[in-house]
Amino acid sequence: MSKFIERSLAWLLYTRRGHDAGLLHKSAPFALHHTPTIEVECSIGPSGSPIPSKFSSFEEGHFPTLSWTPQQNAAEYLLILEDPDAPLAEPVVHGLYYGIPASKTSLCHDDFCPVGNTGECNLRGGFQVWTQSAEGCLHAP
Repeated sequence: MSKFIERSLAWLLYTRRGHDAGLLHKSAPFALHHTPTIEVECSIGPSGSPIPSKFSSFEEGHFPTLSWTPQQNAAEYLLILEDPDAPLAEPVVHGLYYGIPASKTSLCHDDFCPVGNTGECNLRGGFQVWTQSAEGCLHAP
């Protein structure tokens, strides 16, 4: 029932989307970095591509494969999943994935699977996650 309500609200509030100005990378701490420093490629397609439903929490909740060129002197990576098109006043943060080893140059769905004590939010890819989900650590976009 909650999925039906969530989809209905999303449809009704469709015109309330597109809050790009509120994204984290456009906030004050990133003011000196106007352009991306790492280009991330996604198996779905370039930025702005429609997201197939199998990648949403309405269906299978799969994470698409992400890849990038290794960055010189990187100690680790941080991945922030934000949704500027959520029908809310501010973008929704789906997750902060931190401690991604510098040796990694791609992430696939299996990397995002929880391991061990779910309260610690450790993931199979060797990194951790923080989300706003009440359902636990893993929260598909």
